[in-house]
Amino acid sequence: MDRDRQAYQWVKVTVAIVCAALICIPAILTSWSLATQLLKPSGNTARQSGESRDVTVRLEDSAKKTAKAPATKLTDPFAFFADMPGKIESKIDDSFFARTAICGTLFDFQAKVLGQTLLNQYYIDKSFGWMQKVCDEPFRVSHAAETINRLTEAFESRGIEAVTVIAPCRVIQGVSALPYGITDYQNTLLDDLLGTLHGHVLDLRRQLDTYPYALNRLFYASDHHWTIETSQWAAFETVAYLASLGFEANAMASILDYGSYSHEIYPKRFLGSYGQNTSMNLTGIDDFVKIVPNFDTDFTLTQIKSGVEIQNRRGSFGDALVYSELIDDTDQNGISEEAYTAYLGYTNTEKRIVNHLLPHGKKLLVIGTSLSRPYAAFLSPMFEETRGIDAREGRFETDILSYIDEMKPDYIIMTFGSNSLIKADNAGFFLDILLQEDGL
Repeated sequence: MDRDRQAYQWVKVTVAIVCAALICIPAILTSWSLATQLLKPSGNTARQSGESRDVTVRLEDSAKKTAKAPATKLTDPFAFFADMPGKIESKIDDSFFARTAICGTLFDFQAKVLGQTLLNQYYIDKSFGWMQKVCDEPFRVSHAAETINRLTEAFESRGIEAVTVIAPCRVIQGVSALPYGITDYQNTLLDDLLGTLHGHVLDLRRQLDTYPYALNRLFYASDHHWTIETSQWAAFETVAYLASLGFEANAMASILDYGSYSHEIYPKRFLGSYGQNTSMNLTGIDDFVKIVPNFDTDFTLTQIKSGVEIQNRRGSFGDALVYSELIDDTDQNGISEEAYTAYLGYTNTEKRIVNHLLPHGKKLLVIGTSLSRPYAAFLSPMFEETRGIDAREGRFETDILSYIDEMKPDYIIMTFGSNSLIKADNAGFFLDILLQEDGL
């Protein structure tokens, strides 16, 4: 018995040492990083390289030799310490390593040492390995439903087929593993909304049996967005639904064939918003997959901001619609925080895509959030013109009815996920701005 007790005590000591290491090592590394940064001279001298840095040093030395000695003045001996909190905060904000280490240490301590499964509304879904943000309140959806219905009626009164597309939910009913005692209302919100919507609705949650990849690729583990693979699948499912409304998709069988696209995998490349806000030790770093067609394509992508054209790109799907430089723009560890933005680029512009190989095709308008950017890109090979607008405040400031009267789209898609409904209860639904601009 004494031997068993002694062994148990050794186990406790070992666990304590491991836990202390988990806490102390990141803290020591962070402190060292901050100390070395605080002792560096201010300005951008440390970031300069080669000849430009040497020139700066020579100019500073010359100035020192020619300057007169400053008059002696009394200084506050505590001034350095008074400024220290601000300096530390500034250095943390500027240093990805410091920011990640500090946030990561706190979350890792809660998860690994204290055994907490819910960390400031975040948790890891053990079924898929991705991070979730729990929705633990049954928010109202009546206002969002009213907004969607009013827009649908306005669009259909102009002879336009309007479709509401509901994105998949990160909480998959009957599959996702929630922390003990936690109830998530995301699916409840979407179900309540669907019960009050008019017009055509495609609920992608009900189409998961057609998803061609492993379900853990539906979403990024470290980010709130669906993956590029899911964007492609959602676009193909949308075209199949439009075909039931009369859209001629039979001639596009090769475009809708997953085998007609190539996949370039960037292992451990993308760290999304969840990983940035919590700990990449918990979320992991996602593989990023760039998908482009193998068949011939010819597109022009025009970026519009406040009614002004700010960029124009023409080329193949991969050259015109994918900003590969955002995937390649990584830190010293080979990690990109902007890879998801690669499809259609820019987060706050209207997108206008012209398909030069389909001059007499249909026109499509996609209204959504950041989810809709890669989704619209994969829809564009099936249409002569595809436009995408982000309806969130400050990103689209045009009268929507005048806009569609000018564009004359054949189809309008309004797409969003449960996150938009959660925010709608307090901040208003993101589509409300379209009603305000037009006075509907």
